[in-house]
Amino acid sequence: FGCAWNPLNACELITACQDGLVRLYDYSNDVTMPLKTFEGHQAKIYNVIFSPVLKGIFASAGDDRAIRIWKADGGPTSTAICGGENIKNSHT
Repeated sequence: FGCAWNPLNACELITACQDGLVRLYDYSNDVTMPLKTFEGHQAKIYNVIFSPVLKGIFASAGDDRAIRIWKADGGPTSTAICGGENIKNSHT
């Protein structure tokens, strides 16, 4: 549903997908498969965006009413900052 180029690395693109996964692509080579897949949302994801100032950090927002912060160079887990299980003041 959404995608964003990394403003600090023009070869990286992230996508927000209906299957609830975020995928990171690196177009510096000829590989068309995702470099990494990130899991954490419980429903489809509508938007993703890279931080314009923090290298390798991006956020995603989905139908599960959660906003998640990710490290592109980290593991496939995230930190939910709003929404999701056991987080007060979720988006409604």
